[in-house]
Amino acid sequence: MKLCLGYQHSIAGVGWKSVDIAGNPDITDDAFKLETIEDQSCEIIIASHILEHGPYHGTTRERFVQVIDVLQLWNMKLVPHGRLFVGVPNFHWLVMHYLEVAENFHNADFDLAGPILGAGPDRKDMHTMVFNNKILEQAMFFAGFHDIEVLQRCPPEMLPQFNTSCADVRGLNMTGVANA
Repeated sequence: MKLCLGYQHSIAGVGWKSVDIAGNPDITDDAFKLETIEDQSCEIIIASHILEHGPYHGTTRERFVQVIDVLQLWNMKLVPHGRLFVGVPNFHWLVMHYLEVAENFHNADFDLAGPILGAGPDRKDMHTMVFNNKILEQAMFFAGFHDIEVLQRCPPEMLPQFNTSCADVRGLNMTGVANA
């Protein structure tokens, strides 16, 4: 099975299963629990712009551990050597661009606040964790992934035709392979 987490519309017609708690996904489930998905049943999981929305709380260290727990759950759902694709807002990029326009923030012609804070009208759209290359790479490593790499472009495996966030310059895309 190929899963796309946090996508509210069916994509079964292209050989994938969408998973979300709202809308009309192929599978209604919480991406942070995946109670309806059997362990070692997925070849690929896409988690594009969902990891930062997790139910994290506490100190930065506590949130980091909670992120690792989520990534371990997703690792368990993958077959041995299955692949995870993760997209998150790139906090480093956002902070660097914020600093460039800080004095003239009110005139910035692109959205910095949305990707930093969460851009939706719902509390579930709020971001509860921030990521840069190092944070995400370390979390994936501690969750048992290997061959972790930053993706410079949005690859076809991340379904850019449905997943427009993966091509956003403000984002960070990474992939890793589940342990056997």
